[in-house]
Amino acid sequence: MIADLPHLFKPGRNFHRGFNYFEWVRGQEIDYYAQAPRANENFSTLFPEDYLNLVEGKPGGRGEPFPAFLNQYLANRKRWLKRAPSIVEATASSAIEWLKDNHDQGPFYLQVEVFDPHEPWDPPPQFLQKYLKNPTQHSWPEPPYGNVTVPEEGVKRLRSNVDHWYGEVLKAIKGLGLYENSVIVFLSDHGVLLNEQGQWAKGPERLRKQVTHVPLIVHLPAHQYAGKRVPGFVQAPDVLPTVLRRLGINPPARATGEDLWPYITGERTNQRKFAISSYSYIASVRTPEWNYSTVWNKDKYQGNYPPQLYDLKNDPEELKNVAGQHVQVQTDLQAILDQYIESGKDLTNGSFSDQLS
Repeated sequence: MIADLPHLFKPGRNFHRGFNYFEWVRGQEIDYYAQAPRANENFSTLFPEDYLNLVEGKPGGRGEPFPAFLNQYLANRKRWLKRAPSIVEATASSAIEWLKDNHDQGPFYLQVEVFDPHEPWDPPPQFLQKYLKNPTQHSWPEPPYGNVTVPEEGVKRLRSNVDHWYGEVLKAIKGLGLYENSVIVFLSDHGVLLNEQGQWAKGPERLRKQVTHVPLIVHLPAHQYAGKRVPGFVQAPDVLPTVLRRLGINPPARATGEDLWPYITGERTNQRKFAISSYSYIASVRTPEWNYSTVWNKDKYQGNYPPQLYDLKNDPEELKNVAGQHVQVQTDLQAILDQYIESGKDLTNGSFSDQLS
């Protein structure tokens, strides 16, 4: 495993367990990779002063005070720039080097996890200029996680970021002759809002298409089913049993997902009627016609979040909340959510996360 996600390596997480080689590429976000100065750096190149004053008391991406977040980010950036123009380039370069050294040692499993294009957004100039010919005065590396109005300069810059290095890893795979006999899976954990409804990034109150609809692209040896798009609901737990079955390995009993292969071959059609997503104490039920979100644990949620409902037929981008206009729909979707939570109590103690139970 080669990764630059600090979350994987936090004490107690141990996601590198089971790998006989792992590499942590340091420096993302608030990974304590570099010693940040006691006094905050000058943030005037990052954001306008009035915006900094507006968000000073609000949390950064991981919940710490925003100035502390920026201070650690700048310290890390100063250090990782000595290695590469971006962290994702360093991570991809490590993966490519590993492939060159080990491509003849198959069969093998390589997992490459990169934080980018997650914020902080700080693309090297040559990539930024492809999408923003005249860069803004400030670099705007981080969108607001709270409900803050972003000025037009920030909207323009925050929507102009790009990724590149995944393609370089794929080029290396092809150049080493591995592409035709490899299973390659590309996916993400979440998306972000980019000023839709005046909101940015992710969050419990933002379980809409822009955040919860993520890519799942699978390449199979000998171009099997190349270009085929398979309709129906799929969720992250399905990836493990699907990939293991392709490698001739039975998934463990505790794996709750489903092998998606029969949907690809056409042996079965995907009959799933809904998908469930959750973030903290808010959950959503998505059907082909509706997306409904509500507080699922009212005892622990601290905030004010009335249910939201989106009519996907007439509002596919989920921009207009029509909760209250379709009472029976909300009642039916709430019943699905309640039954879903109840059905998994033996596994989850009645929670979407054992950390929250």
